[in-house]
Amino acid sequence: MLNFADRNVFAHQMLQAWQPILGLSQEENDRAVEVGYKALADCENNIRRKARQVLDQLEREDRIGIVMLGRPITMIPD
Repeated sequence: MLNFADRNVFAHQMLQAWQPILGLSQEENDRAVEVGYKALADCENNIRRKARQVLDQLEREDRIGIVMLGRPITMIPD
């Protein structure tokens, strides 16, 4: 299980997992983690932007929309 909430813990977890396989340095790992978090933030911003567009369209057209909330969890540990 990875801890995405704490960037430092996540970086440590990733280094421990991949350093033996890929021979990563601490600096390479840190750069990869930063790029990953940036990509995650970009993705979340794109989703928010699209959601705002849909809500604005619903309001303009005086329509009703259904909002479904969820989390992208594929496996819940016991």
